[in-house]
Amino acid sequence: MTSNLQSYFSMLLTASVLGALCAAFVGSAFEKYLRYLAALICVLLVLAPFRSFDASHLFPADISGADVSLPDGKTLSELAGEQAESEICAYIAQCLSAETGITATDVRIDIDWTETQPVIRAVRLILPPEDAHRTEEAAAWVEKTYGVPGYASGS
Repeated sequence: MTSNLQSYFSMLLTASVLGALCAAFVGSAFEKYLRYLAALICVLLVLAPFRSFDASHLFPADISGADVSLPDGKTLSELAGEQAESEICAYIAQCLSAETGITATDVRIDIDWTETQPVIRAVRLILPPEDAHRTEEAAAWVEKTYGVPGYASGS
């Protein structure tokens, strides 16, 4: 251990002395670049021991991942998924109303998860009685707009 520490400090001292000598003996045209390079090498040498520093023991393991349980028993991943799903459903209902004039009373999405991302498999709409005759139009709009099967029914 002592030899490693000794060689580290001797390497740091050698780099700083060589940098100072190079800067002292070179003309003014390249002096600032050599000083910058010498300072950069010294900084890298000072930081070199920290590149293998493992700080994982400083943080509790139960808060490092997305599977932390919240007081209601849900994980952060589940909570984020529910929030995203409700926002997507609200967005679909808003777009359907704005583009077709059909107001959905409820929007549900069927989601499957691949290894890396969620995939929306279908969108299910529930229409109010006054728009119940437009179920096919709403389903076709979903398929045309989002490229997933749309299913609509009247309430």
